[in-house]
Amino acid sequence: MNITDLIAEFLQQGKTVTLPGICTLASEEVKAHHDRQRGVFYSTGRTVVCQEPTGNADELLAAIAERECVNADVARQMFNNYIDALSDKLQRIGSHDLAGVGTISSSEQGIKFDVAEAFMSAGSDNHEHPLEGVKQYTPAPDEVDPFAIFDQPSKPVSEEASTATEIIKPVEEPVRPKSTVEDALRQLEELPKSKAEIKAEERAAKAQAKAEKVAAKNAAVEAKKSAKAAKKQAKINAKAAKVQAKEEQKEQKAKQKQEAKEAKAQAKAVKPKKKPKVKKEHKEKKHRFPWWLLILLLLLLACGAYFGYTYYINGLREPSMPEATRQHIDVPRTNDFTYNTDMIAYTNGDVSANRDKVCRLLAPYISEYLVNRRYTSARAAMMDRVSRYAELRLSELLGDKWAVQRFLPYNDYIYNYNYDFLKMVRASRSRVTVQTELMNLTTLDEILDQLVRELGLEQDAIGLNAKQVQAVKKSEQPKPVVTASFETSSKQGFDIIAGFNVNRDRAAMLASKLKAQGCDAYIIDRNGLYYVSMGSAATQTAAEALYKHIKSWYDGDAAIKKW
Repeated sequence: MNITDLIAEFLQQGKTVTLPGICTLASEEVKAHHDRQRGVFYSTGRTVVCQEPTGNADELLAAIAERECVNADVARQMFNNYIDALSDKLQRIGSHDLAGVGTISSSEQGIKFDVAEAFMSAGSDNHEHPLEGVKQYTPAPDEVDPFAIFDQPSKPVSEEASTATEIIKPVEEPVRPKSTVEDALRQLEELPKSKAEIKAEERAAKAQAKAEKVAAKNAAVEAKKSAKAAKKQAKINAKAAKVQAKEEQKEQKAKQKQEAKEAKAQAKAVKPKKKPKVKKEHKEKKHRFPWWLLILLLLLLACGAYFGYTYYINGLREPSMPEATRQHIDVPRTNDFTYNTDMIAYTNGDVSANRDKVCRLLAPYISEYLVNRRYTSARAAMMDRVSRYAELRLSELLGDKWAVQRFLPYNDYIYNYNYDFLKMVRASRSRVTVQTELMNLTTLDEILDQLVRELGLEQDAIGLNAKQVQAVKKSEQPKPVVTASFETSSKQGFDIIAGFNVNRDRAAMLASKLKAQGCDAYIIDRNGLYYVSMGSAATQTAAEALYKHIKSWYDGDAAIKKW
């Protein structure tokens, strides 16, 4: 996205744009005026005033987030990168061109903004350039200025009458000029109207029409408000009437209930007492079959069958194993509601990949250990032995194990869907186990002593200082290998964006890490920014499904972007 064009658009709309740490650009309207010295007439336009940086850029950040389909944090990061690039450009070059608006420059006096002439004339109705060669009308010595009457203040009626009386005097008055004021006014009316006067009349008509439209709109709003208030009042009245009717109905029901209760008590007082029943002494009892006992027996039989089958599966079918093997292999017990990760199969490639991860994470720790033991020359041999140890232990931990299978096989939909996740979890736990073993100083001392005996290594004569240790650590850091491709556009239209950066190497490093984790990562180079995509999809539905799958194992920020 070009943030410079967005800033120019805001200024053309008359909005204020704050560039933190640089300045605040405010767009102001300039009325039409005439420069008599240069003979140029400027129509209504806009100018930009450069002020001290005040306020915030929330409105600009919201526009960036809406147009780029990103969240507020990503939009703020994009704007901060733009501000850093602009500050760096002003320090190096001294100026930056805002297309169509003007140029912002930096000097010892401070920040300065030169408005473009095209932007100043963009606010006029006709969108024309300034009119040059406009001169002021100057009448000849023997000619009456026809426009002078508009510059003179209006006279009272008495003065006009006296002036008219003086004009009527026949001889004593001086000879009137050929072109009288009335003739000048008549000529002025006969002159064709200028373009500015036509524009002024059109503006006045537009303003009047706009005012009438606003008045009609206000009247409609008031009518709508009054109708809404009347409707609301009618609803309140209806509700009150309903509540009142309900209360009256309750009172009537209570009254009827009380009357019925009194009538019942009165009838009970009048009614004669019933004769007591005579119990039969010799009544034969019926004997029924206890069905609950049969149900209890069936439940006991079912429980016995289940526990017997479990004992058969977990006890009788368990093969004999050496006691030494039992100390190192954990044989889990599974049932119908658990997953058995021991049934997951790992290849030699999986073992090698996990070994490389362990070695990459332990490389700084091994280097610091060798510096403390003063055996820095043994780093290559030490890392080779650590790699062998990690591969051997991972082969044991990730190899095939004997495990009890459940009654139902592990080929159902849920197990197949979670297979990759379970495989990743077991590999991660195995890597943690191996790393913990290799970070134990006892294990590292045993490996180092064996190397010293085999290779005849000697300790460093003088211990390394702090600068040398930092240099060794810096040289041992792996350089980023760019395995991701660079594209100028999206592959399918929708992408899962993990982030963006103005630095090409950092974007390549992030893309390489993501690609090593198994996603189809590549880089999109757009407008000087490098977007890191974790995958592309052709439709919105497919993109949402891909996003859900990625978020199940990726903890970083990610968002769907449509190009």
